[in-house]
Parts: sequence; C-alpha cells; structure tokens
Amino acid sequence: MSVEKRNPQRAFALYCALICSLMPTFTASAAAPIMPVDSSSARSPASQSMSVAQSRSQLLAVLPKNVTPFYSSELAVLYAANHMQPMWQDRAAVQHFQQQLAELALSGIQPQFMQWVKWLSDPAITGLARDVILSDATLGYLHFISGVGANGSVWLYSNVPYKMAMPPATILNRWQQAVHEGTTAPYLASLAPQHPQYEKMHQALKEMLADRRPWPQMANGPSLRPGQLSDDIPALREILDRTGMLHPVVSAPVQIPEVIPVDNPAVAVVNDDLSVDEEKAAPRPTAWWLVHQRHLLFAGLPPVTSGVVLHLLRL
Repeated sequence: MSVEKRNPQRAFALYCALICSLMPTFTASAAAPIMPVDSSSARSPASQSMSVAQSRSQLLAVLPKNVTPFYSSELAVLYAANHMQPMWQDRAAVQHFQQQLAELALSGIQPQFMQWVKWLSDPAITGLARDVILSDATLGYLHFISGVGANGSVWLYSNVPYKMAMPPATILNRWQQAVHEGTTAPYLASLAPQHPQYEKMHQALKEMLADRRPWPQMANGPSLRPGQLSDDIPALREILDRTGMLHPVVSAPVQIPEVIPVDNPAVAVVNDDLSVDEEKAAPRPTAWWLVHQRHLLFAGLPPVTSGVVLHLLRL
C-alpha cells in the first residue's frame, strides 16, 4: 500500500517539503527568458524535411544524460513538425502550467508528475531542453484531464499509479493549434477546474504551503474513537489547529425563509444528510483533502463534505 493511503497527513508533509524546496528555482525558471532557436534554420529545406529520427537525436542531445522524456517518441514527431522551434515562449503560459503541474505532483496520484517538477526545477536545464520537458509534462497533463472524468473512480482511489498514455488526438491538436496561434495561456486556463469552489481551495492550499514549520508525525496505528486515549493526540491537536479545523468558521448571515404551516407535520420533508452541529460549524479542510477535492472537480464528481476530513486522517 502506498504512503499516501497508509498515512495521508505524513505523505502531504513530505510532498509539501519537496514542493517548497523546489519552488524558488521552479518559479525563477518560469520567469527566465527562453532562448529561441535560430529561425533561419526553420526556413531552410533541410529543416523542413527533417525526419523524426533526426528530431529525436537533437532532442536527446540538448537534454542531460540522466533525463529521458516520458513521451520521447511522440515529442520527436511534434518537434519535427514544428521545425525544432520552442513551444513555450509565453511566460504566462509557463507559469500557469507549472502551477497546475505542481498541484498534480502534490497529489501523488502519479509519480511522473513529481519527476517533471524536479526536472523543471533544475537550473541546469534551460533553453530548448526545458521547453522539451514542459512539452513532455503537457502530454501527461492532457492525458490526465481527458481521462479523469471517465476513470476518476479508479485513478484517484487506486493503490497503484494509473498508467499514463498519449492524450486523444483531438486534445493534442487543440494544444498544438494554441501553440501556433500564440494562445497557449488562455487555453491552459480553460483546462483548470471551473467549479466555483476551486479558487477557494487553491488559495487555501497556497496558504498551507507557505507554512514552513515541520508537521508533527502520527503513528500509523488503528482508528481512534471518541473517548479513546492515544500518544498521537497532541500531534493530532496541532495538525487540526494549524489547518484551522479547531477554529470557528464565520459565515455570512443567512436569511431564514418564512415558515409555512403544514397540515400534516408527519409528512414534512426533513434533510438529515448533515447534523445541526455540522451545518453550523463545518471544519475547514486540510491541504491534503484540498488536493483530493481538486481532482474530484477535475473528474466532474461532487466535492465531498468537509465532515469526512477526520476519516481521511484515520481518526
């Protein structure tokens, strides 16, 4: 069983530490100028007749020896068709994509996303090499968003990472069209979850990532029941306090609708999905739960009520 399934809070702390340690170079690399390839070579007959094999050789030549793209063969075809020109010359598009890539890496659903984050955070990978890594990660990202709607119940809950593949041709063509039209940034923005709660969850995740204090560790023991004693209770209390789950949530006043008398009270409809206490003060979610919620939104599934957070923390 994976670390995420055995101890989600510990896994989240590990991912946070890695993301935070990589973030300075990750952000700086996104803002760094991208060196374009000499456009004169793109107009030469030799460039226009470049074979896929030649493209693959050139791509591997610009990459460090220890870096092999996941989609090497597919990238060779794309860059040959693009005359070996960079596809990521829009800084806004780079920053927007890296944000979404980092969130996927943080979720831990597929280790390859974390590998892409590491490569993109390497200051030695620049120019066309970095462009290739961005394109490699984009293919994986497009495959995820195109398939999570139909496969979310398996991809998001399986004990093993899902198998990555190429995105559908229609999705791939839309991305390439955006590259050629210079509209990569708005295209990527359109791929983010459109659920109204996504921005709130994203902001909460950013705030929790900004907290650099070490997280307390909890033993991977049995579930705790109300009234039971455990040495993990102090650590649990600190986790709940730092995530805001012990703080009252101040909500906007809700207008109470006019009560209409019912002839037969016995048949009145009662919504017993949530208890009164849960409705009055629903706890704020943890960051690990926020990442999980993000992928439920990607899959088109309804977000889970924050009352299940304690269950996710194995209480």
